[in-house]
Amino acid sequence: MALHTISKALIFLVAGCIPLILCLDPLECALYENSGSVGAHINLFGSVPDLSCPSNSFDNRAKSYCVSGLWIFYSEPDYGYGLSQVDYSPLGTNQKCNDFSTVKDDVSSVRALAGADTLLDDSFRLYSYPCFMGEEMSATNDLPTISRAYNSASLIITGNSGWTIYQGDDYTGINVCLHAIPGVDNNPRSQTNIVNVGFPWGSIRSVRKGCNPIADQTVQVDPLSLYDNSTTLEVCKVGFKI
Repeated sequence: MALHTISKALIFLVAGCIPLILCLDPLECALYENSGSVGAHINLFGSVPDLSCPSNSFDNRAKSYCVSGLWIFYSEPDYGYGLSQVDYSPLGTNQKCNDFSTVKDDVSSVRALAGADTLLDDSFRLYSYPCFMGEEMSATNDLPTISRAYNSASLIITGNSGWTIYQGDDYTGINVCLHAIPGVDNNPRSQTNIVNVGFPWGSIRSVRKGCNPIADQTVQVDPLSLYDNSTTLEVCKVGFKI
C-alpha cells in the first residue's frame, strides 16, 4: 500500500523557441507558454500543487505541453475545484505533445501519476472529489481499511487487474467489482464520479485487488477515451467549490 505523497519537482524555466524534442525521463512534463510546444517552458518531474509559487512562476501561462507518462492538469491550485484535464503518452512512446483545450492559459497545479515505464503496472487511485480532484490515495494491493474521514469520490485504474470496492471495513458490506478490460493500447481507466457505480461519496471503506466472484455488481470501468482532435484524454468540470 502506498498513500499519496506530494513529489518534489525539479523545475527548469527556459526562454526560447526550441520545443522539447524528447522526454528522456519516463515521468516528465513540459509546460509551454506558446501553442505548438514552443517558447518559454518549465520541465516538471513530479507533482506541483501551486504553479504561482516564486520557484515556479508559471501559473495560468501554459498553452501547450509535452508529457511522458500519465499526468493531470488542474485549473486551480492544490488540485482543487474547477477544471481538470488528463493526458498520457501512449504505450510504446516516450512523449506526447498537444495544445491545451479547456485549461488553456488556466493551469495552476499539475499532478504526476505514473511514468511511461510503469503505466501498465496494476494500481488503484482514489480522489476525494469528482474529476480526480482533492486528496489522492493510491495502492498496488489490498486496502483493508480506509478512514471514514476520507471522502472518496472518483478513481483511476492502471494495468489489467480488476478491483472490488466495499462499503465496509475488511471487505464487507455492499461491494462492486470494477472490471478493467484491457483496451487496444492498454489505456488507463477512470470513473469521474463513483455515484455512477452506485456508491455515495465517501462510502468506500476497503478495496481488494481482483474481482470478487460473488460481487453484488460488476461494472466495466471506461477507458480514458480520446477526443476527435486527440488533444485530451479526459476533460472534467466540477461546478462548485470543494
